[in-house]
Amino acid sequence: MERSRITPKPGQESAWDFPQTPRVEASRRSAAGELRGAVLFNVHGGYRVIERGLAPTYYVAQDQTRMELLVDSGRRIACPHRGVIGYWSFVSQGEHLGEIAWTCVQPSPAFESLRDHIGFFPGALDAVWLDGERVESIPSDPLGGWRTSHTVGPFLSERSAPAVHSGHHAPPPNG
Repeated sequence: MERSRITPKPGQESAWDFPQTPRVEASRRSAAGELRGAVLFNVHGGYRVIERGLAPTYYVAQDQTRMELLVDSGRRIACPHRGVIGYWSFVSQGEHLGEIAWTCVQPSPAFESLRDHIGFFPGALDAVWLDGERVESIPSDPLGGWRTSHTVGPFLSERSAPAVHSGHHAPPPNG
């Protein structure tokens, strides 16, 4: 079944109006993420990557992230646009979870601004918020897209699985 492009309402944007080649943009939005009772980040600003047909991915500064709760998984992949990507796992009080985040350890020139920033898979955290709105994960999205009411699709990555909220429903930290 073919799905049609959703026409954005005022204040929204369409993922189908994003550029074909991924692009980094500064973000003025506030973002927060929580896992196992720990607030991993609660920031204003950062970056987002947009690409046609996909939900945006958001990156927050590592110096504004609880990096002591993360450990480098050692896995690296080469991305044709972003450069060399490294992954992070969550470790706290003896609990070790799989890869929940990634960073551009050797960013390509177009993605140099993402150096020292970290992107989180919203479905791997208990809760993620963007401007106080609960972010929905797209389970089939390997790029960790953040689905909110700000961006409409349909998204390419949701073709094989419906989007679901991850974890519990709660207000954003310090919100």
